[in-house]
Amino acid sequence: MTKDEIKKKLELLIKQFESQEENITKSSSSYNETETRSDFINKFFELLGWDVTNERGLPRPLREVILEANVGVDEKTKKPDYEFRFNGIRKFFVEAKKPSLNILASNKASFQIRRYGWSAKLPVSVLTNFRNLVIYDCKPVPNEKDNPRVATMKSFHYKDYLDKYEELQSLLSREMVLKGEFDKNFSITPDQRRGEKLFDDFFLEQVEKWRMLLAKNILDNNPKLELDELNYLIQVFINRIVFLRICEDRNLEPYGSLKTLQPKHAMKQLMRLFLAADNKYDSGLFDFIKDKLSATVNISNDVLLEVVNDLYYPNSSYTFSVIDPKILGDIYEQFISKVIKIGKDGSLLIEEKAEVKAANGIYITPNFIVKNITRESLRGSIENDERLNKLRLADISCGSGVFLLEAYQYLLDFYLDKYINENREDLLREDDNGDYHLSLKERKNILLSHIYGLDIDEQAVEVTKFSLLLKILENVPGGEVEDLLAHGKSKALPNLENNIKCGNSLVDDNYLKFQEAKRIKDDETEQVKPFNWQSSFEPIFKNDNAGFSHIVGNPPYTRIQNLVKYSPLEVAYYQSSQSPYKSSKSNNFDKYQLFIERSISLLKRGGILGYIVPHKFMTIKAGKPLREFIASCNYLEKILHFGTNQIFEGQSTTYTCILILQKSENEEFSFVKVNNLQEWKSQQTGEVITYPVSMLGEKPWVFPTEQERQLFQKLEKASQTTLGGRGGIADIFVGLQTSADDIYIVKPEGEDGKTIHFVDYKGVDRVIEKGILKNAILDVPIDYYNKVTPNKYIIFPYEKLEGRLKLMSEDKIRNRFPKTYKYLLDYKKVLKSRNIGNNGVWYQYGRTQSLNKFDTSKLIIKNPALSACFVFDNKHVLFTGGGNGPYYGIRPNDKSCSLFFLLGLLNHPVFDKWVKVRSSVFRGEYYSYGKQFISEFPVFNPKKANKTKVAAVENLWKQIVNLNNRHPKIPAKKTELLRLKKSLKRKSDNLIYELYGIEQTEK
Repeated sequence: MTKDEIKKKLELLIKQFESQEENITKSSSSYNETETRSDFINKFFELLGWDVTNERGLPRPLREVILEANVGVDEKTKKPDYEFRFNGIRKFFVEAKKPSLNILASNKASFQIRRYGWSAKLPVSVLTNFRNLVIYDCKPVPNEKDNPRVATMKSFHYKDYLDKYEELQSLLSREMVLKGEFDKNFSITPDQRRGEKLFDDFFLEQVEKWRMLLAKNILDNNPKLELDELNYLIQVFINRIVFLRICEDRNLEPYGSLKTLQPKHAMKQLMRLFLAADNKYDSGLFDFIKDKLSATVNISNDVLLEVVNDLYYPNSSYTFSVIDPKILGDIYEQFISKVIKIGKDGSLLIEEKAEVKAANGIYITPNFIVKNITRESLRGSIENDERLNKLRLADISCGSGVFLLEAYQYLLDFYLDKYINENREDLLREDDNGDYHLSLKERKNILLSHIYGLDIDEQAVEVTKFSLLLKILENVPGGEVEDLLAHGKSKALPNLENNIKCGNSLVDDNYLKFQEAKRIKDDETEQVKPFNWQSSFEPIFKNDNAGFSHIVGNPPYTRIQNLVKYSPLEVAYYQSSQSPYKSSKSNNFDKYQLFIERSISLLKRGGILGYIVPHKFMTIKAGKPLREFIASCNYLEKILHFGTNQIFEGQSTTYTCILILQKSENEEFSFVKVNNLQEWKSQQTGEVITYPVSMLGEKPWVFPTEQERQLFQKLEKASQTTLGGRGGIADIFVGLQTSADDIYIVKPEGEDGKTIHFVDYKGVDRVIEKGILKNAILDVPIDYYNKVTPNKYIIFPYEKLEGRLKLMSEDKIRNRFPKTYKYLLDYKKVLKSRNIGNNGVWYQYGRTQSLNKFDTSKLIIKNPALSACFVFDNKHVLFTGGGNGPYYGIRPNDKSCSLFFLLGLLNHPVFDKWVKVRSSVFRGEYYSYGKQFISEFPVFNPKKANKTKVAAVENLWKQIVNLNNRHPKIPAKKTELLRLKKSLKRKSDNLIYELYGIEQTEK
């Protein structure tokens, strides 16, 4: 419909309500909620573009709007009347009321919808009786006593709907969700998380409290327990109690069962509930035959009651019937990242696990990423029964199981649609609304047949099982569970011991050879947890085409420098001859690289791998082995590149991509660059570029557009050499590396002819001699339309002897520069602690690299930078920096290439475009102009190029450099001078285009 047609229909709907308003809004009116929904609310949201009544005939899991029956359900446990979704992801709830209820004055109604939205971690939800519509902010914790105006974001009266249609459309329409505007308007940012206690924050805070409460009590009552036993018991009891509480809100257990525990007998009664649950669910979660430890432990009644009461209002506002198992999984993942320890004074402490510290925290994978990877991996893999029957999907670093949950949901949706089309009523259940669902028995079969997981953390394995068990029971009515039990068919839940296992994904039986060679003790090997895939998942690895059909996930990101801190044996194994990994043979690798290699080895022929990983391996030196590995097997199918978009909000900066690999000979792969993350999240689309797999190799991967590819071919065709590669025309060098810049680099507060005064980094006033200082720059922006102006001094304890710089003797510094010597001596302990080698002198620089490269004219570039910008320097200004900058210097290798010609070449748009396609990119669209990214730039040899044009470029940049020394004070003169410089640069740029043979249309 057009906008005018929608408004006409809305106007008719408003008039229809107005004609009945007097009767249906009376307190005595029999006009109920169901009629309100059918007559008005459904039609209202249809005018906002939503397929409310499922006119498209989609199965329930794929619908945009899920409608709940509103009959005979306890207010404490019922679900919201409407759940609005897009691409399978919840966006907001709507709770409907009859017109006779004044929702603007109803604490109960506002609390109800806010409670739903808060429990589901939705940013907003809606309460309406059509007469009024209120959009509530669902971030604040709801309280039953809150005034209905609390957390109100927008409120509309039905007579205003027409005049405010554009506003309503911008807030709640399907179109705005599709465009990503809904998420943009209502997304929960990290800043908002700090300001509000969202559901996951609140629940995590509670389980952290329970952990310490249970730990103290269990240890007091059972003092002989080991620490690992204590941590195990805490998790087991929390899992069991939370599981039963969730079952209450899902009407699988009588509501309030846990609250019936008596103060004097709480522990005994709780154990009875656990035993009854074991008889009913038989999932291993309540198995006291296997788990004798928790059957004998003693927990005080008052402690148990405190934990239980925290799960009910008013201690919490949870509505577990709407809580997504993934959100619970994310919370548990944070919970199990820490363990109870005993301090030196005997007190109990909560500490992060060593592997979590090494990885700089927990990376919670956002739902939209989990969905994309799962769908990309499974799409096209289940089009026939033969492939479906052989589908075995695994996450080999499963954590809390979020990827397995999503894969399981995807398969549930697929099977439901398949069985409806095949009229398999024996595998389906029909509800009161006439909607079909998979039977509980079939839900179990699907999980056991297709879903597998492994994690090195035993607690993570238990959380994964817990999450999957909850998922099996999602939307399953209590009657079906009772029917299974009554007819002796089976228990409600399966045992997942054969599907979800604990072990080290990266370390297999090869480690035993390493252990024997290195004479490693058995107890040390137990900590590494070697895992035998063939025996542990025997049915999957027993035939000729052995292996999983799919592996998905978010593997750990842990650099070797951090991995060695908590698991040095693993590092030693990875770098040994017994290790199967290519990536670990370098001295700088990351654990995720090994996971990619391992996953490929575990896939059967034709199998698919879907991972989110850092994309820096594509360009950095340390990524060479992995690039070579992926390129050599031709398995790459797709790269979804997120550029500088931050996927893991609130974590350390990580630049990521999604890799899809298929274990088959691929001839080409697709590449998608995500520029606007918000838009991509809602539409999952972007420009797709196809490349031949043959273009990949050990060299940095580049993904130019077709226009860029043709341009770069022109560069290569015209060039005879490179900028700084072997035989290149220039020397690209890093800055000085003092390894103690805070001490060596000083900012003068005042100076006279022989000394300067400054305040050192500890706040101490100092005076040192100027004779040992050199001009330097630090944190100075670089601009080719301005000269370099030093803003610091650097203490330079070197002198030129026999044409080379050498370290001054200590006596010479003491005698010639006594004030400087005294200053350095005060920090001798700090300076000696640097890594300067056994023969190093305590006051020397950390490295002597580039020392002799500052005594001639040079070009300087800041790194990273928004764009290529080189500036001329003939004043021998010093700067510091290593491989990542902050500055680089460039000098010609021979006299035939002048600095002024290089200045024109490196400040040219073509150079900038060439580098940006290959470079690492950082937040804010800053690019690396480090040596590894610029050295291979194809350059025509100035000796062989058109000498007239080369000379013209040199002359133009000489003029710009000379003009940079002029500093007019009148604004108009400054503007005129800048305009002249820009004109000279344009002329230089055009000459270089001509030298490369690039036409105007190719620029």
